[in-house]
Amino acid sequence: MISEFRRWGLADKRKIIGVCQCIGGAGILVGFELGIARVSSAIFIIIMMLVAILVRIRIRDNIADILPAISYILLCAMILYLHYYD
Repeated sequence: MISEFRRWGLADKRKIIGVCQCIGGAGILVGFELGIARVSSAIFIIIMMLVAILVRIRIRDNIADILPAISYILLCAMILYLHYYD
């Protein structure tokens, strides 16, 4: 993964991105009990994945490399939808 972060131009931000991903995932888990944690974490993950898509587009990766980020966006959008309309 270190070489991938270099390729993306984010080698100096590798640790902070990892911490943000852990916080987002933990927030989703905490969100089973606290609705505000679920909503804020889902929005946080959507923003991270949108940035990931932009980075991959900028370095001209193929669509197969972008699909995981898109699936996380859809999953978090579903979490938000179910939170508000369930």
